[in-house]
Amino acid sequence: TIVLRVIADDNSRVMQLQSGDIDAAINLSMDSLYQLEKDTRVNTIASEGCETRFISLNTKNQYLSDPLVRQALSMATDPTAITKVATYGYGTPSSTVLPMTSAFVDPSAKVNTADVAGAKALLQKAGYSDGEIKLDLLVCAGKTFEASVATLLKEQWAQIGVDVEIDSLEKTTYTDHLYGMNFDAVVDYWTDDTTDPFEFMNYLCNYDLCSGFDTNYSVPGIADLNAQADAEMDAAKRTDLYNQIQQAMAAAYIYIPICTLPYANATSTSVSGFVQTPLGNLRLANMIKTVQ
Repeated sequence: TIVLRVIADDNSRVMQLQSGDIDAAINLSMDSLYQLEKDTRVNTIASEGCETRFISLNTKNQYLSDPLVRQALSMATDPTAITKVATYGYGTPSSTVLPMTSAFVDPSAKVNTADVAGAKALLQKAGYSDGEIKLDLLVCAGKTFEASVATLLKEQWAQIGVDVEIDSLEKTTYTDHLYGMNFDAVVDYWTDDTTDPFEFMNYLCNYDLCSGFDTNYSVPGIADLNAQADAEMDAAKRTDLYNQIQQAMAAAYIYIPICTLPYANATSTSVSGFVQTPLGNLRLANMIKTVQ
């Protein structure tokens, strides 16, 4: 018999696992997983996942409406450094908004390497002086990963003279701001429900579904490319269409890819056979608890 308990607080799940009150804990934060690695009573499990994390830029902002500014922010961002710190090394730096576990990631896309001098030059070309650009960065309060990303991004963008205020809001207010497009930039995410990217692509490419997926920007041509991909039965041609979409979005600099997160779980050392698929489904039929 498996008894499932809802324990909303991350720290409570960790403490109950360590005390033996529960045998497994799922959906842990990256820092909790890292701390549990030191506990000999626990097995930590970073399972391959499909949660992609990226920064969405709201082009209604007076500065972010300028493609040179968006390009400069992208150029100043170091996803590898952010991933190393914010995920404690568990995450994978991303080259595109698709999860890096997807078979449809554009092979020509590369993880960005920060170029501070180049980013400063772009802002100068756009006519902005050091410290002139001020942006708010929306995060959901209580999310340690998002807070870490925001702090690191604030530091990286400060190197090119962009002042960032982190807007950490409780869940309900955060959701209102996100859906109302009341932000300049947001630590955004997507989790696939299938191994095929059609669902995410439909949100990304069809502007009216969610304001250009949190950007207020319609990338020319991608709606037509996505419609072709939806109808295309040839796998190679379909992959090429998705590659073209990713390239068009990258050229618009409306998203800044950060990383792909694993599923962070842990079990008691008395438990074996815990499985979570890349789509997040739990497979517990063969899970066994050994009683000493």
